[in-house]
Amino acid sequence: MTLGTTHASVRYDGDGATRDFAVTFEFHDAGDLEVIVVTVATGVESAKALGADYSVEGGDGGTGTVTMNIALDPTERLVVRRVSPDQQPDDLQDGGPLAAESLERRLDILAARLQELEMEIGRSLKVAKGSLATDEDLTLNLTGGVGQGVLVAKDEQGVILGAGATLDDVVVSTKGEELVSLADESAMRSFLGLGTAATANIGTSGASIPLLNGNNIYSGFASFTGGAQFVNNDPQIVSTDDSRSDAPNFVLYRNSASPENNDAIGRFLLRGKNKAGQVIAYTTLRSIIENADAGHEEGRFEITSYHQGESRVRWRINRGIYSPDALGQDRGQGTVNVDGGVYKNSVEYTQGWRYGDNKASAGTAIQLLSGLPDDVQEIEIFFTGVSTNTNSQSLIIRLKDSGAISTSGYISHSTYQQPGGTSVYNTNGCHLTTNAIAASQAFSGIMRLSLRDPSGQHWFFTGDCGVDGTLIWLRSSGRKALSDALREVWLTTPGGTAVFDAGSIRARYRQ
Repeated sequence: MTLGTTHASVRYDGDGATRDFAVTFEFHDAGDLEVIVVTVATGVESAKALGADYSVEGGDGGTGTVTMNIALDPTERLVVRRVSPDQQPDDLQDGGPLAAESLERRLDILAARLQELEMEIGRSLKVAKGSLATDEDLTLNLTGGVGQGVLVAKDEQGVILGAGATLDDVVVSTKGEELVSLADESAMRSFLGLGTAATANIGTSGASIPLLNGNNIYSGFASFTGGAQFVNNDPQIVSTDDSRSDAPNFVLYRNSASPENNDAIGRFLLRGKNKAGQVIAYTTLRSIIENADAGHEEGRFEITSYHQGESRVRWRINRGIYSPDALGQDRGQGTVNVDGGVYKNSVEYTQGWRYGDNKASAGTAIQLLSGLPDDVQEIEIFFTGVSTNTNSQSLIIRLKDSGAISTSGYISHSTYQQPGGTSVYNTNGCHLTTNAIAASQAFSGIMRLSLRDPSGQHWFFTGDCGVDGTLIWLRSSGRKALSDALREVWLTTPGGTAVFDAGSIRARYRQ
């Protein structure tokens, strides 16, 4: 055979799956291979054992394959080197047989060993070809005591010096000569711009040197362009000012060369991990420049939080306080605008309108609202083209508390505005119209009921409506006191026999 390659090592990066690695150079025996696994991040090497860690195929003067028992991690690198034996086992006899194959094998091993030695020498420390250094110079005091064994290049001859070298033997720069010629450490610190303190301290004044692992006091402005992190401690901003001025202050300053409306100024991100190990900003405080025009500056403050895995803005503060989903959003100074209820001691305090069903005008009595909560404050009832089949029948609203529907005790005034119109006083309900109406007339309008005093359940009402297609207008007002909380609202007629035959009615309430 011949030796066809000039290299004696090969390397591969692990991928977590591959176990077979080609040996691209010739070798004879599996024992001629050295297999090393290197941890890439640290450079630490671990020699592996044949059989226990890997197996080998091929060789006998050719290439082959190294198969690892366990695939290499992506953080590891495989190095396979040929290390031929230094021994020469063949004994050639004078006049004896000389097998060409055996001789060629021995020459191949010698050539392989030369390649390996050349590879080792190439990785060694060397001096210039014209150097006058001797072996003794190279090894001088390398095994000496503390402070010895430091190698210093002297000059263009490449002479290596160890212990015994003097300042005259060392080639240094002009500044270096100035530094080493100074009298003491204080002068050296001053020369290097590190202050004149005799010893390093925590940086409590002037030219002292601050320690990175100590408590330091900085009298000037400190700028961190790469960010700063405080671990396992609560950062503090302390003011010792005895005056009433605002202090201390924590400033987030957006120093923009071209400020624009809706620029974000800064955020406070309050972060934590979820159970999957993800970092989540559970709550965020954010400030925005709404208007950057000089003399018209406006700012907005937002509070964002997570709910059911979703981050949304919950509150915004500008001219007033409002939630982003509320109609109209910012209602101005002194306002709170929400979409939904505001609660006081777990009881809904205020909220938007809640609507009853749209009722068809049919039957002798129509239940407009039922199951009303205790804290209803206002009710509005809308009439659209409502009529009955009977002349001289007023449209009236009756209220029901925990007892029966109230048919008396109302104080109701209604008026009929047209030439010859009359006014009517009634006690049997809240009258929207007078009795002087015809069955053919259809009415459209609104009645409003408001609670004056929740503890007394005293309801007041006003009504406005007109006869569709005519110049007739009706107006009403009055009141009714209930025994307890209002539960139901009904529409009917005084006698309760007239049938509603056209139009629709819808009521709404709020607390």
